[in-house]
Amino acid sequence: MKLFIKYYHNEANEEEQSAMTELLIQKKYDQELRQKMSARLANEYGIQRTPAVGAARTRRLQLIRWGGSIAAAVLLGLAIWQISSPQLDYQALTVAYLSEQMPETYRGKGWKEVLEQRDAAIQAYVTEDYTTAAQLWGLVTQAEEAEAKDFLYLGLSYLFQEEPQPETAITALQQALTYPDKDIEQVSRWYLSLAYLQAEQPKNARPLLEEIIANEHWNIAKAQELLKRIPQQ
Repeated sequence: MKLFIKYYHNEANEEEQSAMTELLIQKKYDQELRQKMSARLANEYGIQRTPAVGAARTRRLQLIRWGGSIAAAVLLGLAIWQISSPQLDYQALTVAYLSEQMPETYRGKGWKEVLEQRDAAIQAYVTEDYTTAAQLWGLVTQAEEAEAKDFLYLGLSYLFQEEPQPETAITALQQALTYPDKDIEQVSRWYLSLAYLQAEQPKNARPLLEEIIANEHWNIAKAQELLKRIPQQ
């Protein structure tokens, strides 16, 4: 908790920031993986999570969990194999890349009301309440003090929702690219390409991925992998 507070207030050193970033990404990945695996175990193996109801059933529940763990490990191996398979389509790879939440690193400036809305949006984002985060960042982006990161995180909040809204995210991420901020530009271009792919617009994603590769920008390896899987138009 202390490390998170330091991270939240930009007081962590480089090593602590790196550790917290990895933790946030892993938390998002683990949560989504548990949900996906639980659904597949229930559908394919008939294994469901069962609440504890007494000591007499503890052993049986342990056996079920043990069997579920083995099945989950098998499914995880299959998932990893599928991601590395050249036959995987770009949509599945896009979903895999979007399982890695973009950690919140925002600290901007502006009037008090904007700062309060922005802080509330940040809090909603880091607790994975993306619907609320989108609503709050929507208010921030209407203010004159809005910055590139506001539009970036507005777009991300739409992309990371349980039911993603890529079309709305595209509008926000396009706006983020209009600001002269090189770091935000790279991140926004990457997520804009993912939003286009999720919206079934590979033609619009292709030039963005090609630009990432040509300029050796952030996530170049992932951009190369996606570009190989996008059908030629």
